[in-house]
Amino acid sequence: MKTIRLGLCKEGHEIPGVTRYIFEREIENPMNFEELYHKAFNFLEEILIDSIRDNEEIQIEVYTSGLTSALCAVINASSSLKIVIDIGHYDRNTNTYKLQKMAFCGRM
Repeated sequence: MKTIRLGLCKEGHEIPGVTRYIFEREIENPMNFEELYHKAFNFLEEILIDSIRDNEEIQIEVYTSGLTSALCAVINASSSLKIVIDIGHYDRNTNTYKLQKMAFCGRM
């Protein structure tokens, strides 16, 4: 299984091991939920299509850097695409990220 590590927003904190971000540019209107959803959906759909084409089973980890509306858009897009993701939250006590498993497709 291939693990794909994604950052939520490039404008946030630097995230070790992450080279791709779902939101590459600054989000000008974080209240435009529909636009955020479509951006996240298109990004994740491309990853899904690539994995199907390459016959690869994937695991996606999304590391947050703030902006709750963008994270919600990614969670909704993942659910629509039936992609299971784990969310990495920054733990300021340990200066690391801790993964939270999401409950899509009967997983938990």
